[in-house]
Amino acid sequence: MPAPTAPSAPPLSNSGLQKPRILVIDDQVSIHEDFQKILGGGETSSAGFDAARLALFGDEPPRREPPRYEIDTALQGQEGLVLVKAAVAESRPFTLAFVDIQMPPGWDGVETVQRLWEADPNLLVVLCTAHTVYTWDEIVQRLPKVDRFFILKKPFDTIEVRHFSAALTARWELARSDRLTGVLNRTAYYQCFVNEWQIADSDGSPLSCALLDIDGLKQINDTHGYAAGDAVLCAVAEKLAGACQGGGYVCRYGGGEFCVLLPGMDRREARGWARQICRDISAKPIPVEVASLQVTLCAGVAQRTADMSRPESLVERADQAKLVAKQSGQGQVLDDVVALDCGTADRTGHLSGSDSTIRDPFRGFLTGNIMTSPVVSLQHDSPIQQAADFLLQLRINSAPVIDEQGELVGIVSEKDLLPQMLSPDAWSRQIKDVMQTNVICYDEDTPAWKVYDFLTQVTIRRVIVVKDKKPTGIISRGTLLRWFGNWGVADMLRARSQTDHLRAAHNRRSKDNLGKVTENLVEQLGDLRLELTSDDDDPTASIVATATKIQDLAGEMLAYSQLHHVFDPGKG
Repeated sequence: MPAPTAPSAPPLSNSGLQKPRILVIDDQVSIHEDFQKILGGGETSSAGFDAARLALFGDEPPRREPPRYEIDTALQGQEGLVLVKAAVAESRPFTLAFVDIQMPPGWDGVETVQRLWEADPNLLVVLCTAHTVYTWDEIVQRLPKVDRFFILKKPFDTIEVRHFSAALTARWELARSDRLTGVLNRTAYYQCFVNEWQIADSDGSPLSCALLDIDGLKQINDTHGYAAGDAVLCAVAEKLAGACQGGGYVCRYGGGEFCVLLPGMDRREARGWARQICRDISAKPIPVEVASLQVTLCAGVAQRTADMSRPESLVERADQAKLVAKQSGQGQVLDDVVALDCGTADRTGHLSGSDSTIRDPFRGFLTGNIMTSPVVSLQHDSPIQQAADFLLQLRINSAPVIDEQGELVGIVSEKDLLPQMLSPDAWSRQIKDVMQTNVICYDEDTPAWKVYDFLTQVTIRRVIVVKDKKPTGIISRGTLLRWFGNWGVADMLRARSQTDHLRAAHNRRSKDNLGKVTENLVEQLGDLRLELTSDDDDPTASIVATATKIQDLAGEMLAYSQLHHVFDPGKG
């Protein structure tokens, strides 16, 4: 079975898949009507003919295709600028504008285009002219973006107008779309994001973001080939685009990740939306060339808050929630409050330098080696009053929850208990009714650096360590700080030991050299004594020569003595 094709058009607005919008700016109403007939379907002009045909011949008129474009018109450039600004503010920008080059008494076409590009730099333009006072060089000087405007001579032909409209609309959509999946690319998505951010900022409406990641896309590529992976990406994108027809923007964020902007949705609604789309995608296998693949997605959801100053902050929170969801298992969906704004990281590049392996504090250590043990847990069928007393007595904010077999089934925190306090049956409810089942845990055999990388980028304070699904310990930020402290002391002692060993080796060598020099000096002094007693010809010369040798030997001995003092100052 061939791979599914990409959607033909991306979801370009918060109302789903929309017709391309075309703006006609001309000072003649008849030109507006011509464009409506050519591009809008011409239903109005043919309605009377169709009625007469039905009355005379009794047959139905031929079925016409619905209009491909949404057309707006303006008589002057100033009016057109207002429409363009409104379209941008609504995140429903015009694809193309047909602009007459002469429109007295207002702006001419060239000035109009300059103003339009200030409001929407991505707008494509067709300048319509029968004759103009501008030369080509003058037009290019005032409109230097020659790849963004075209010239159409009047009177224009119907085919020319349709050709310009189809080709330039396709070009505009291609510039805003991901080539493989057809959804928005990051550039176009960010423009929509900024517009929606400003709307939410002005009227206080909720704005949420969901970041979804295909589980195991790399394994699909490795096992079934990249064509299968592309088919999965296209199928998921099509599902997401369909789910956003009621409102939302879908972006191919990178790899197997899709970012969806959900205007008007709060955190709870966005989480429900993400869970539903993840269930829908996993419920129906995706056909590829060689098989049908069961695909799951994990997702992180975040809502815009007052402390967020830019759209990227919202995406970052959703991304961190997504990473915790991915750590919790396939098909998980978490919002940023439950996930506590978390994230994860890859070990690649964590340490650098030639001695990184030697000085890596986690080299050779597993999670079980550094965890704090034992861990005290709560039974899932215990009343929540016991959980409250437990947390208060131990002065902790959360605790793992186990079942009858002692296996980890959840975690309960102060945040989970507080909403229950006003309920009449609060103290009779069981912990399993209020606990969180998405628990971040690591097996004892997990390399210790993975936990470190996780906790350095999250606001979660600790993770639970398990063996055979049973909690055996905890690693918190404090655990890691103590580990670093102990390792630092050990590393300092190890470095001092190496220095002492090096100093001792140098001392031994200097002592050996000093001993050899002394022996040599004694031997040569003996030789000199013999020479002095045996040389009767020129005693003065003999004395001078002997004194010179003694001076040289004494200098050599002094040098070695100073060297010995450097390496062993206490025995100098």
